[in-house]
Amino acid sequence: MSQLPTEHDAEEIYQQAVQAERSHHFDEAERLYRRFAELSPQDPRGPNKIGVILAVRGELDAADAAFRQALSLDPKYAPALTNSGNIRLEHDQLEEAVALYEQALTYAPDYGPAHNNLAAALKRLRRYRPMVQHLKHAQRVERRTDRERARNEVKGCSFRGGTTTILLVVVGLLPFGVFWR
Repeated sequence: MSQLPTEHDAEEIYQQAVQAERSHHFDEAERLYRRFAELSPQDPRGPNKIGVILAVRGELDAADAAFRQALSLDPKYAPALTNSGNIRLEHDQLEEAVALYEQALTYAPDYGPAHNNLAAALKRLRRYRPMVQHLKHAQRVERRTDRERARNEVKGCSFRGGTTTILLVVVGLLPFGVFWR
């Protein structure tokens, strides 16, 4: 007798899909995202990520439909709003793209991809001052995320003296000069 998949199984499938996507195994990623969407039909991540894979393949109309499906599950889901904006940006519908990115930022003010993509749209509209503000915000968010990731990686480690200082500089927990990314 087989057991029904659990929420944990669905999350494991989602993480496998993310890894496949990062490795550019898009067919495998799409298959896994579709399986995740079957197991978690109310989770907007499934249709959103399916849309990402479709967009990477250049299937923008199908991708847009997937993003709309994700938004029907959660109208405040910033990644799907941002990705819908990306579709508009690809079609040179710049004002619509800006509106979608701004909407994403009302629900997730520190969502870096929305800031970066909004900056791209604003650049095309020649609105340079707000473009720079959004790029700076995205960079601040990225640096904070990097620091948090580094802190989590070194938690529990104990070092003494200069080794600790060097480690903290290398992983970005201790500022050392100015670093450009």
